[in-house]
Amino acid sequence: MPSKYCLSMSGSSVRRPDTLTTARMYLELRDWNKTRKQVVDENLY
Repeated sequence: MPSKYCLSMSGSSVRRPDTLTTARMYLELRDWNKTRKQVVDENLY
């Protein structure tokens, strides 16, 4: 069974500001699951 789609940073050169925001958030949280949850909860994109 395929895994659930996760946020992807590949192919996102058009969305560079979003990618940088997410990367900075990950550096603060050091956890991709928490980063994804915060992006979704705060409706950042």
